[in-house]
Amino acid sequence: MHTTILVNSRDEIGPKQTTLNMIRVAAERWHTVWVTGVDDLSCDSHGRVRAKVHELQQIEYYSYEHLLEELKRPKLSLRELSETDVILVRTNPARDKGRMALHTAALSLLRMVRDEGVIVLNDPDGLVRSASKLYLQELPADVRPLTLVSSHPEEIITFIQGLGGPAVLKPLTGTRGGDVFLVQSAADKNLLPIIDILLRQGMAMVQAFIPEAVEGDTRVLVLNGALFEVEGHPAAFRRRPMGSDFRSNIDVGGKTAPAEIRQSMRQVISQVAPFLQRDGLFLVGLDFIGDQICEVNTYSPGGLRAARKYSQVNFTDPFWEAIEKRVARSD
Repeated sequence: MHTTILVNSRDEIGPKQTTLNMIRVAAERWHTVWVTGVDDLSCDSHGRVRAKVHELQQIEYYSYEHLLEELKRPKLSLRELSETDVILVRTNPARDKGRMALHTAALSLLRMVRDEGVIVLNDPDGLVRSASKLYLQELPADVRPLTLVSSHPEEIITFIQGLGGPAVLKPLTGTRGGDVFLVQSAADKNLLPIIDILLRQGMAMVQAFIPEAVEGDTRVLVLNGALFEVEGHPAAFRRRPMGSDFRSNIDVGGKTAPAEIRQSMRQVISQVAPFLQRDGLFLVGLDFIGDQICEVNTYSPGGLRAARKYSQVNFTDPFWEAIEKRVARSD
């Protein structure tokens, strides 16, 4: 199978990232693997979408560092993306805000390639639709916390007053737990400065605080509209806050732990599956607090290696198996 993996930049791939694990396993499965970045894409005068790609030179790599060394060598060739069977989109615009225009153009170019018959996962139109946390509001009300999205301070204050309890405030397009705040009530003396910080970035999302958040959240991976499971082991893990910080994100000091997937969580996944499939969102990370979804991650959702740590199950090969079957059906 011929596979192209699109990332923010080849130079920014890290040794612990799920994306690197996916690249390595694709090579081990005898894929022809091209790796390219959003600034490597172009469209020629004939409307052909092309990319400067690095083609992996080996089937097996003795370490992730070995693979990274190869990816960072300047051995690129200009190729037409219509030559590939599938494009796996592993970009994250929220972590590359200085080049947002490149990411916007990349999705338009990917749409052109998809329309030529190449499978693109996740679908570029679905990624546009789910680009911000506002996508959560498209899901059934009973699967998510009570939420307001607004750019009006007075509306935010009134909403928090109506909650009668704590609220979590965050930017609509943030990532890694950045600028996420907890206030106990609308009378919190820090509320106005917090609102000011968030509104400088655009709209703010305000959610009712879920009491189970003190125990952290659970990242659950959904593959093709169903809970990603291998031999009865779900691709999931918990993230627990440390110290006095209520946030459980790994980037702000949270620690991972084994996950428990309750039947109630499975029911929630079945409720949102039609929305994910409608939008061509093949691999999605759902962040649960209790039995409610607090975030939907559609750009480069991670967690395959963390899930393997606690289940001792290889999830990456079954992930590629699912893609290979999809490509075979399209032939």
